[in-house]
Amino acid sequence: MSPSTLYTVAMDVRFFELAGDGAETQLRRLTETVRAEGARVRLLRSQEEPGLFLLVAEGGTQGPAQLPANCRTWRFTAVPEGPT
Repeated sequence: MSPSTLYTVAMDVRFFELAGDGAETQLRRLTETVRAEGARVRLLRSQEEPGLFLLVAEGGTQGPAQLPANCRTWRFTAVPEGPT
């Protein structure tokens, strides 16, 4: 198995989206929780929508038990290489 295949099989990414007053602060708190679970995290700010933030957590997490109100979440895994 090539290194790129190993990465593809193991890839697990979660996205947490929150907008409005206090969104950045709430996602910063969530960042610490998710990071403590072993995930690599990035907090992004929308350039098109004021007050919209996205926390990207790569690997190491099943997601926190409690999320901020109105926080939308998605979980993505890599599509295996090869024929479908």
